[in-house]
Amino acid sequence: PDLITYNTQLDACAKSAPRRGHDAFVQGLSIFAQITSARLEPDLISYNCLLNIASKGAAATGNDKWTTNGLTVLAMMEQGGFEPDACSYNVLIDACARAASVRGSRGRVEEGIHVLTRMQEAGLKADIVSYNSLLNTCAKAAGVWGSVAVSQASRIIEMMASGDVTPDITSFNCLLNAYAQAAVAGQVYPLKDIMDVLQYMKSKGVSPDQF
Repeated sequence: PDLITYNTQLDACAKSAPRRGHDAFVQGLSIFAQITSARLEPDLISYNCLLNIASKGAAATGNDKWTTNGLTVLAMMEQGGFEPDACSYNVLIDACARAASVRGSRGRVEEGIHVLTRMQEAGLKADIVSYNSLLNTCAKAAGVWGSVAVSQASRIIEMMASGDVTPDITSFNCLLNAYAQAAVAGQVYPLKDIMDVLQYMKSKGVSPDQF
């Protein structure tokens, strides 16, 4: 088998990861080991496939290891001579929303913040995609955790300000969606709170749309 064959097998694992979770990642690691045993050098496609296995596995019920798995892949990339970029980290942050949609876990938000922190420690600047992915995670989690997820969303908006990233319409729509989903969980906020968000939007030069 050549590298293309192994990468195809890794891609197949990634496609099964939403269903198989951590088991798919274990299989991916086994295929990766076969690459090196065959005296082949993994390429960027190999690492990205393995990263996809970790991130897509976030959607599997009961898989609590995907964050650790993803960070393991990023470390492997560095050891293999490939430098993870902001896109690599954003793949994992985006996976948090995928995980939160399974059970609405508020812990997914904390996991996303942990990945973002590791991203910054690596000398990379979190961008609007990073923060919006976290806000989307909050919106997903709010349907179960209500006010807790709304508070996390507000915290992330504050983090954007400290990180010199201006919220856009997607950012605010995710925040407003968190309020809406919290109502589903039985936590109804006063109209004033929603109006405060809309006023803050205007102060940032963002016009509300129909989200």
